[in-house]
Amino acid sequence: MKKLLLVRHADSLSALALEKDIDRSLSAKGFEQCALLANSIKLLNININHAIVSQSIRTQETCNSIETYLDLVLPKELDTKLYQNLSDEILELIENKLRIFETLMIIGHNPSLSKISSYYLDQNVVINTSGMIAINLKETANNKFTFDSLIHTHESIIF
Repeated sequence: MKKLLLVRHADSLSALALEKDIDRSLSAKGFEQCALLANSIKLLNININHAIVSQSIRTQETCNSIETYLDLVLPKELDTKLYQNLSDEILELIENKLRIFETLMIIGHNPSLSKISSYYLDQNVVINTSGMIAINLKETANNKFTFDSLIHTHESIIF
């Protein structure tokens, strides 16, 4: 059984006139949300083996804050597909990484995280800012991963 945590970045500052979206930092509220996210992860007693993080500043700050609150350093990589919201490519990336790692955390953006959650749960899911969906996945005979069970939701809406 594989575990997948899909985390949407925490609240960020509004973009300044000359600032690029990718360079937006977390707000004070966002850092508080990271503490709540980290607490949810801690209560789940999940050992995250690997994290894939969008290259945006707010997702990296979300990841770094979670690491700080959990007092750990996650093996992680940055991936541009997460910022570009390339859902099909992100799904392929997830499935490839799940063949290597038992527990994978993705920190990215909407709409791709909501689309991927909806794909695995086979129903409409919206991951709000600082939201997380944690699910168990099982590998099928054709080397794909399918939904097995919902572990936890944090600030996410399932329709």
